[in-house]
Amino acid sequence: KKGYSKNSKSEKILGCSYDFFLNWLGSNKNVNDFHLDHIIPVSLGFTELEVISLNHYSNIQLLTPKENLIKGNKYIKKENYNKVIKNHPQPSLIKEIVDRSGINII
Repeated sequence: KKGYSKNSKSEKILGCSYDFFLNWLGSNKNVNDFHLDHIIPVSLGFTELEVISLNHYSNIQLLTPKENLIKGNKYIKKENYNKVIKNHPQPSLIKEIVDRSGINII
């Protein structure tokens, strides 16, 4: 309604172009064999701003279905958390969400 097409809105939320996003995920992978996983679960966001921030490309990875179901919202791998913090435009907001949640970083 404000002049955005579906693609421009998705690109704005992801913080990158579609081609960059595919490359970020690993263009050598068959994405149909994987689940899109939020490294820091979107369910930890309380506000619209937090939920949108957790949908930034830096917080998304590919996992096998089995890995994704095991991980759930139980933990965050430290190296993945650090990758999000390094690449996210609002690292302090992400740190605040994670600290508040008490989720395990392993």
